[in-house]
Amino acid sequence: MWEALIEDALFLHVRAPSTSRREGGPRRWGRPDSGSQCDTLTSGQAEEEAFDHITAGTGEKLAEEIDSSWSDLRGLFRSARDYGRISVEALKRGEESPRYDARLAAMAPYALGVQRVVFEADSAETIADALRFAKEFGLDIVIGGGRDAWKVADLLAASDVPVLLGPVLAMPREEWDPYDAPFVNPSILQDAGVQFAFRRRSSSAARNLPYQAGMAVAFGLSEDDAMVALTGGAAEILGLEKQIGRLEEGLRADLIVTDGSPLQITTAMKMLVIGGREVSLETKHTQLYERYRSRLKDPGQSSK
Repeated sequence: MWEALIEDALFLHVRAPSTSRREGGPRRWGRPDSGSQCDTLTSGQAEEEAFDHITAGTGEKLAEEIDSSWSDLRGLFRSARDYGRISVEALKRGEESPRYDARLAAMAPYALGVQRVVFEADSAETIADALRFAKEFGLDIVIGGGRDAWKVADLLAASDVPVLLGPVLAMPREEWDPYDAPFVNPSILQDAGVQFAFRRRSSSAARNLPYQAGMAVAFGLSEDDAMVALTGGAAEILGLEKQIGRLEEGLRADLIVTDGSPLQITTAMKMLVIGGREVSLETKHTQLYERYRSRLKDPGQSSK
């Protein structure tokens, strides 16, 4: 796994606290003009109006619960921010720095907005909570997961916050959501002007990532936009656009050669180049394929 590492400690990953809003039943969203089966906020809403739409009907008790669920994170980020600022000022003035705290020192660049924070959030309300928290602290954030991002696409666009989206091949998050909600999510974000990249939640399923994008293409996303979300767009969100993501002079030579669209499950890879070096396509899977395929030629021979 470490052999595939390009950059370490790019993001601070935080699971955004989620507070249930089920008291009022299914929340309605304005239907877009695009004709999609999914409902989103209308494109004309301003950022504050969008926040109000998400929190509409939130009672005082629920508001206190939401605030309480974020209180620990708020205190931790505030401490890290203050620690970072005091340390920098002490260094500039040649004064004694505060007592070293490894935890706060590690968090300070993220709390000060110098490095990006990924908030793992799926529901529309949790995404809105994360955006409000980021605005409060001036954080540079990315939303991870974003299964309900289509519901707050314009809020994400107004906040200029990208999304690491996925999985796409999934069931709708709520029982009242349209069946195609996960599939049209990327195209709605694209139309709203939200930058996004496809991802899987586990490295073991990374081989299926192109098919996530392929499903999005089948439900409205252009193939070109899907490829950008797998390559250059992903590199930009990760801050690695000067190293990878495009076939361009000066960038690392990473490329694949296939016999068809990389987004189609029937396509076979013919060549893989990483860092300018051709890499063997032999894997445990291909070895097992050849091993058991040989039985068809001679059923009596050993498969060892």
